[in-house]
Amino acid sequence: MSDSPLSDALAAYAGDRTDENWAHLIGVFRNSIVGAVGSGPVAADGTSGAGFGVGRTTHGDGRPRILTFADPPVYARTFGRRFNVGVPGSVLLEMAAGDLDCAGILINSAISETSVVISREAAVAACD
Repeated sequence: MSDSPLSDALAAYAGDRTDENWAHLIGVFRNSIVGAVGSGPVAADGTSGAGFGVGRTTHGDGRPRILTFADPPVYARTFGRRFNVGVPGSVLLEMAAGDLDCAGILINSAISETSVVISREAAVAACD
């Protein structure tokens, strides 16, 4: 079994943009812990509190997206630790879906300099 399942799904989709690969990527993302730059209150047990947020990027077209890093341990070994929290992908999907000012989520691969965007609309659909 790979130690980079989200990056593997990202690579598969980037290489062949089929509906099947997209569905697989969304499913793996939803069920993964993803690196992010977090800010705000975090309890001693590691859960976030009201006011917790994650960093964004405007990379590409200038629209704000949640900035994420796939497979955090592998990402840290490959590119360095650019994140300070691990957040469930399902939570990030909900955050993107619920924020009208957010254009989606940018996922950076842990195994190559590849990224994929989950649009806000796709995040909404993934939360239904």
